[in-house]
Amino acid sequence: MSNTRNIIAVAAFAAAFIFSAGLVRIFFPQPAVEVLYPSETCPFSRSAVEPRGFEKCTARSIENFVREDELNGYDRSGNAYSDDKAESVMIYWRKSSQMDATRFPQDFQDAWGKHMQAWRNYADYLHDRKTSRRNLSRPSEDYYNGEIDRTWDEVLRIGRSYGADID
Repeated sequence: MSNTRNIIAVAAFAAAFIFSAGLVRIFFPQPAVEVLYPSETCPFSRSAVEPRGFEKCTARSIENFVREDELNGYDRSGNAYSDDKAESVMIYWRKSSQMDATRFPQDFQDAWGKHMQAWRNYADYLHDRKTSRRNLSRPSEDYYNGEIDRTWDEVLRIGRSYGADID
């Protein structure tokens, strides 16, 4: 009888312990762990009270994003026009336009979208120039390059406004 009583006591204690641990979890949930440099996401906002580490998270993510874009463009041809240049610009545009900018603040997303559209327009121009073999005006190419430079400067300006160290 003594063994039965001990077994029942241990079982009752275990059940009470498990039940009380469950109640503690319900009433006192575990706090979220703050990650300063996640690889993909940051809680973007420009509220007056930002969580500690917010600026570093945003800046680091934008820096990595810009670095990835620069790597995509590393193998583009030089300034002189050639059939290879048209292809390399199209490949660059495809790679960089597929990069996910939705994790960034809206103003950065908008600037990135305009920059990618400028590259798309330039890629289309070069493709038309390549396939038509007719002499498209030089000012058009200057215009497209100017748009790319202007939109890139805007991407960098907005990135810096979030604390990113980018050139």
